[in-house]
Amino acid sequence: MTTLQIGGFPTDSVTEDYLVTLRLLEIGYRTVYLNEPLSLGLAPEGLRECISQRSRWALGFMQICRGRSGPLSLDTHMPLMERIMLMEAFLHWSATHFFRLRALVVPAAYLLLNIQAVYAGVPDAISHLVPFFVVQIAVMTWMTRGRVLPIMADLSQLLVATDIAKSVIVGLFPQGHKFKVTAKGGDRSKHIVQWPLLRIFLVYLGLTIAGVLWAFTLDDNRSLADASAIALYWSWYNIIILTLACFVCIEASQRRRGERFNGEGHVTLTAAGRQLQFPIEDISVSGIRLGGQQPGPIGAPVHIQFDGIDAEAKIVRSFEDGFAVQFAPSKEMRARLIRHVYCGKQDRSMRAIRPSSVATAVVNRVFR
Repeated sequence: MTTLQIGGFPTDSVTEDYLVTLRLLEIGYRTVYLNEPLSLGLAPEGLRECISQRSRWALGFMQICRGRSGPLSLDTHMPLMERIMLMEAFLHWSATHFFRLRALVVPAAYLLLNIQAVYAGVPDAISHLVPFFVVQIAVMTWMTRGRVLPIMADLSQLLVATDIAKSVIVGLFPQGHKFKVTAKGGDRSKHIVQWPLLRIFLVYLGLTIAGVLWAFTLDDNRSLADASAIALYWSWYNIIILTLACFVCIEASQRRRGERFNGEGHVTLTAAGRQLQFPIEDISVSGIRLGGQQPGPIGAPVHIQFDGIDAEAKIVRSFEDGFAVQFAPSKEMRARLIRHVYCGKQDRSMRAIRPSSVATAVVNRVFR
């Protein structure tokens, strides 16, 4: 009944859910944020899927901005605060990602072609930029409770910047666009190389390294301005980010077939005629991790009972503080486990982000 007041679901943007919210605001409704989990959905399973999703969001938002519900439109009764928020979101999708691409080109263009876009020496750069970056990082850390890390945030923006820039340009022109659903259920049992994206990053990386070698090794007779030091530091940062981006394009295989949730309670496990109690560490529709001493060798069959579920399983992995078992495949049992895992009290939220753990994981991913 509510959507009938705005003429049904709008079709002039591929992000119709957000456009519905704006149209409801125009006729006096309010949007209320509830700080509690109300639904569960699938996240993109790979890099290509993530880029496709973000690009669709960018395209849909550009379609909204140039339509009658845009921030500068005079054909709507949009509240002023909502218009300001729309302008901020427009700058995020457009300026942020275009800047990320320009940040790759500027130092290389100066070192290779002597095209100077930044006129500043090191003291000027330090006095103006360092306080800004310190305050920005401090505010973002406080607002996100440490979930946004500087280098990782730049990396995530860079990975989607090229496709989002294309979506921004395409979305600003009135023409038909197909709705591309984020692909799900792909085969993640093997390595996947995203070659189109990897080639782009390798070109940027090659130009950046060539600029450093040309300006400071091969063509050392050329007089460099004070900005050369800034270009050098900037290039080294770009080399780090681009190297990480190249590794991200090489997606590792995933051993787990089901998303894991933090568990609670205990299970009764029967192994070799003995009944034992073990605490649940985490659980998925394919297996469960238990704490305590492993009751048998890898591959040993066991029987598990918990929360009204009886499942045949086998021990598949050993840890210092516990072990993991894999449920025997069964359509009926899988359906019961899906209801238990996704409709129960299991928690998948990230309550704390430790930068040291993130850095360790990145290093292990690169050098493993």
